[in-house]
Amino acid sequence: MRIQGKCGGAPPTGMTENNAFPSERLFLTLRLPDRPVAPAPPSLPEQPGGPVGPVSVDFSPAHLIGDCLRACAGPIRARGLTLVVTIESDVEPRVIGQPGLISEVLERLLAIALNDTARGSIEIGCAVISRLGTEIELAFWVRHHRAIGARDETALAAALAICQQRCEQMGARLERAESPERTGLLQLTALVQASGLRVLLAEDHPINRIVTTRILERMGHRVSAVSDGRQAVLAAQAQRPDLILMDLQMPLMDGLQATRHIRADEARTAADGIWRPRQTIVAMTAHMQDADREAGQAAGMDDYLTKPLDPACLTRIVQHLPRLPGATASSVFETILTAPADPVPLKDERPAPPSGGPTAADPDRPFDRDCLRRALGDDPALIAGIAALFEQQSRSAIGQLGAALRCGDIRSAEMAVHSLKGMLAMLGAIDALALAQRMESALLQRSPRQALRLLDALEQALAQVRQVLRAPAPG
Repeated sequence: MRIQGKCGGAPPTGMTENNAFPSERLFLTLRLPDRPVAPAPPSLPEQPGGPVGPVSVDFSPAHLIGDCLRACAGPIRARGLTLVVTIESDVEPRVIGQPGLISEVLERLLAIALNDTARGSIEIGCAVISRLGTEIELAFWVRHHRAIGARDETALAAALAICQQRCEQMGARLERAESPERTGLLQLTALVQASGLRVLLAEDHPINRIVTTRILERMGHRVSAVSDGRQAVLAAQAQRPDLILMDLQMPLMDGLQATRHIRADEARTAADGIWRPRQTIVAMTAHMQDADREAGQAAGMDDYLTKPLDPACLTRIVQHLPRLPGATASSVFETILTAPADPVPLKDERPAPPSGGPTAADPDRPFDRDCLRRALGDDPALIAGIAALFEQQSRSAIGQLGAALRCGDIRSAEMAVHSLKGMLAMLGAIDALALAQRMESALLQRSPRQALRLLDALEQALAQVRQVLRAPAPG
């Protein structure tokens, strides 16, 4: 069995003489509002004399297709058929509906196609048919080239009857048409709602996890956080998130290694004849160098975000997700970077660190208050918790850094300054971050004495940040 993936190609909108072709295409069409909404509540309890409706849950249309293909992967492989998966570029990554019923109907349509196909290919796909106000028609289809000869109409009628019954259970409509050229059409229309994403956050620093999680939750997404690369690999396999935010430097396994493991697992899955949508992995770093960018792309990362996270940049990343060609085996890095509409910034546009000698941070601007306010909102309790955590973490890190520098332990000093740099970047502590970056550069040049000369200035900058975090916000 060969698996092909492609993105593009408009789905048919109906049966006409102009679009008839010698194959059979079986369709499911969903309708959903074009706006993010809160998760749907459970269905109402059963009323006397009436059935209980199915519970609406969130699901990924692409993952739903992948799950449906598991059952028929063996027969498709045994017959030497080609499986083509088409996910159109404007399909929403996650919606709320009845995935169990939709999957059952899709699997039965696949079974119909498989029974009628002797050679060639079977195609399953998903695309947006039309947008009408707040509603979107989302189509799932199965296409195949029918074998010449009689088919079991009784079995076909029984399968379609069960599909119709499942459609009625979720208040949907199923339609079927077939042309003399062996072109068939089955169409299901159901109402579902747009949903927030499931995001896996791999970040070793607790302050960064808290701040990033808060940003994502305020955007309406659900976050699962892990603290090292090994946990990220396991969580990616188990949870199948819509987006993975991966810190580059983590203990046990760094972000590049974790990404390579995830991509290797995807390749093994495809080699076994199982199609799954490609997971989107975005790097997070305090400062992205050209070498880091190239290493991330080579490992299979799709894009990157610099700390402190700008909610607007994160929003643009999320907006690009539905347009990624997840059905393809190749990297989507260039697809994101060359997207013509509202692209993600490719350059680190933050001010460069000062080039002069060691100086203390500006007491009137120890960090960007607006950055923290954008991330956390007006939540005094949360900011107080972060202030206490920063007090503990920054004192511990600066102590480890000083001890490492005085004994010439460059590796331990690099780890300590990395920890400081990460939390300072996430908080938007501009001046203290600049000092930490200069110290990191000195360590990379194997100049611990030069780094040690910056230590007093960095300690003063950290003290000022702690003082401002403890103080109440200005009115």
